[in-house]
Amino acid sequence: MVRAISEPAAPRASAKHPAFEKRALTGYDVSTWQMRENLTNWDATFALGFTSYQALLTFLKSNQTSPVDESRELLVRLYMLEPTFPAHFRPPNMQDLVDFLFGLQIHDSTYAAERRKKCASLLAKLLGKNRGSGYRWLRAAENAENSVATPTRRLSAKVFSMNPETARADFWRAAQAMAMGRGFDMDEILTFLRENGVKID
Repeated sequence: MVRAISEPAAPRASAKHPAFEKRALTGYDVSTWQMRENLTNWDATFALGFTSYQALLTFLKSNQTSPVDESRELLVRLYMLEPTFPAHFRPPNMQDLVDFLFGLQIHDSTYAAERRKKCASLLAKLLGKNRGSGYRWLRAAENAENSVATPTRRLSAKVFSMNPETARADFWRAAQAMAMGRGFDMDEILTFLRENGVKID
């Protein structure tokens, strides 16, 4: 019997919180968030994993009314919940991120190793990547220096900088809202979470 992970121990944000709106966020939402938090352009560029301010401007302009990419949408949703900016640039590795989000760290190493590749592929698919190469993409993002990998590393850094008692539940609640807004089926991911004992209200 898999031991359930208690989620979470601390008070949570209201279900009506903007981070849990069931719609895809656009460039306009990102700009609104930046203004609401009174962030400088450099702050926003760094927080969202852009390599230059011009890259941020281009991104916002091209996505003004269309959905932004999944990694950055989740980043904005998490920043809405906890508006703190992780100071370290090098986040924990992707294996740690997958293990934490899917609750694999409470299991023995053999069980975790058997499940990790499948869970990593599901996470990559949620982040808009091809499922078949999702595991390899996450592993490559760990060491890559290109802009494609940066938002994924920023997402990992953000997750591990949040309140550890609520970070996992808040990540998945924000992910569910994003998925509903995009018409993405979360059933397989939710099944894996339940199988690993992760309870998300």
